[in-house]
Amino acid sequence: MDTMENRERAFEAHFVFKEEMAFTVATYRNRLLGLWAGEQMGLTGGALDGYAQDVVHQSLSPQSALDPVERVARDLMAKGVASSLDEVREKFEACAMSAAARLAA
Repeated sequence: MDTMENRERAFEAHFVFKEEMAFTVATYRNRLLGLWAGEQMGLTGGALDGYAQDVVHQSLSPQSALDPVERVARDLMAKGVASSLDEVREKFEACAMSAAARLAA
């Protein structure tokens, strides 16, 4: 019986670890996307960091109707930065790969 309980605990711990890593990667990915978009809009210093944090917080909000890609694309358009939704999606994917690689190291 102890062996089955140990296996169950190990499985649960592994599941929790994977979920926490997925959350951390997603949060870091959204921050990288926010930093990129902020730079495209000419933000620097505290304004750049604040914008990136806002992208992360907005993506965590259950009331939010926009995903990070749509939000960043909308913000870029509002600031007059020429960037298509496809370009933002490509950058989003690049940020995801970068975040996963950096956190795996």
